[in-house]
Amino acid sequence: MSELIIDKLTTRDGSNVGAIVVADIDELLLLNTNKEINTTAIVKDSNRGGVFNYDGAQSGVNNGGTIFNGWVRQYDGAVNVKWFGVIGDGSNELPLIQKAFDYISNKGGEIQFTDALSFYGIDDTIVIAGTASITVTWIDSGSYLKLLTPTATGGIFKVADGSDIIWNNPRIDSNNIIGQNGIGTSSNATVTIFGGGLVNFKSANDFTGGKPIANDGWGANISITGTKFSNCHSGLNLKRDKVTDSSDEPLNFVGTDLIFENCDMVAYFGMKNVTSKNGSLMSIKITNFIALNCGDIGGVFVYDRASNVNILGGSISSTGLAPDSIFRGRCSNSTIEGVTVNQSATSLIDIDPLANYSEDTSLMSGNKFNIVTSGTYDYIFKSDLTDSTYTYRFLNHTEIKVNLINDVNTSIVTPATRNGSTRLEITSGVKKMSNVASKFNAIYPTVASFPDVILEDYETGTFLPSFEGSSGSIGSTAYNERTGSYVRIGKMVFLNGFVNVSNVGSWADNVRIGNLPFSSGLSGFENQGSVELRNATFTGNYANIEIGRAASNKLEIKITSSGANSTGLNIGTGVSNGTTFIFSIAYKVA
Repeated sequence: MSELIIDKLTTRDGSNVGAIVVADIDELLLLNTNKEINTTAIVKDSNRGGVFNYDGAQSGVNNGGTIFNGWVRQYDGAVNVKWFGVIGDGSNELPLIQKAFDYISNKGGEIQFTDALSFYGIDDTIVIAGTASITVTWIDSGSYLKLLTPTATGGIFKVADGSDIIWNNPRIDSNNIIGQNGIGTSSNATVTIFGGGLVNFKSANDFTGGKPIANDGWGANISITGTKFSNCHSGLNLKRDKVTDSSDEPLNFVGTDLIFENCDMVAYFGMKNVTSKNGSLMSIKITNFIALNCGDIGGVFVYDRASNVNILGGSISSTGLAPDSIFRGRCSNSTIEGVTVNQSATSLIDIDPLANYSEDTSLMSGNKFNIVTSGTYDYIFKSDLTDSTYTYRFLNHTEIKVNLINDVNTSIVTPATRNGSTRLEITSGVKKMSNVASKFNAIYPTVASFPDVILEDYETGTFLPSFEGSSGSIGSTAYNERTGSYVRIGKMVFLNGFVNVSNVGSWADNVRIGNLPFSSGLSGFENQGSVELRNATFTGNYANIEIGRAASNKLEIKITSSGANSTGLNIGTGVSNGTTFIFSIAYKVA
């Protein structure tokens, strides 16, 4: 029970005052208060102790931490969660922790997690309901807040719209429980994070949850410095999500000195506004980051209709993980500068949207990338040929520089990649890259190749195309006009030509274009170009144009048709004297 009064003092007016010492809160509640002398009590308990003054007006108030039936805790500074009965022994202490946050979120100020016996366990979401400015601080770097079971909301912290929260040294462990997020950053919120570590956030197969930092609103201002993300699905989930536009509600993010380790992806940047692709609604800057062994689901950094994403300085490396790509998806008006990649992948940049994340129908436009890499890749650029959204695969008004430290035989782009006023510069060490197995625009040749590509193995010239057939002989073959030009980039040749035949001679069957500037390396027939025909007879509905290697210096054009009574297009049954061929063809040299 209570001890003797510490001291008895006589004030100037003759009244006696003093403080009584008790062991714990239970004894405090048993005190029979004497207003003359027992208005102050000292509780010795190491967790919940402190100095309390009695306030009769609050005799009916007990919030479990700062007021106990009129005994009001006297403090100046931060609130300790232990005042509310929390001890951090690894058991579920959510009800007690929630009481502490209910108190601080209404009045503002700082709340602290101090050293725990083991860790602070919770089995559901902590709600920060108020909009008062608060600071949440972990004093002991070894004491984690740890999730014990899945939450009903899918998040460890739920904050109110318009909240203003500073997180100092947050230590949060989602315990590898599937589908849970960590710190939510709601609409029009201000979130500042310093240091700490967020670990073990895992996602379901549909990519639900797994995000230690999850922004799903608009108008948020987020700043993170010196934080480490380990074993997470997505270290940063920066998604602006709103049905209607408002130019004064952008998503603003600044991240500095961040570390990502063993994450499926470092960051997801997305615009989920279903009515607009207005890039001014995002402003993202990441500097001096480290990513180690990340990218297991398809990309280290993933973009989805993102804009104004600036990654300025950092390193990406792996001890063995080789993802599909390093940078995945589409963005606009964005920059990658001063980034060193020491991780191999199928492609360095893949502009095909990532499944389950990207609803993207935007263009890859207005970007500037400058990347130094020691990794090996099948492609510098990759775009899935089978994706029906190839219409949007433009590298538009983009400048991309890649320094391949290792001189490897890397393809520049895949055939589905399309270009619009883009500059590509690839170097290998201090010398320009040579012997590149370049693949560009072979399937969709309606847009010319990169207008400014710096490569050692680059050549332009003219040639004189010849008209032949897959059977027969030259006979009296003659021309009204024929011209041809080519661009060679690495092992790919892009032909443009015009042939007007005045006499088909003794040729028959499929048309062939001969006298190529370089021997063809094609095998079989592929969709490798386009041909315009004039003064030709064609029966049936158009079906297909296939171009294949006929001989080392000849390409054969096979034009088939469909429909009733279709005859295809062959010499003698469609091609005759006076037929004109205007062609754009790409092929790989032998």
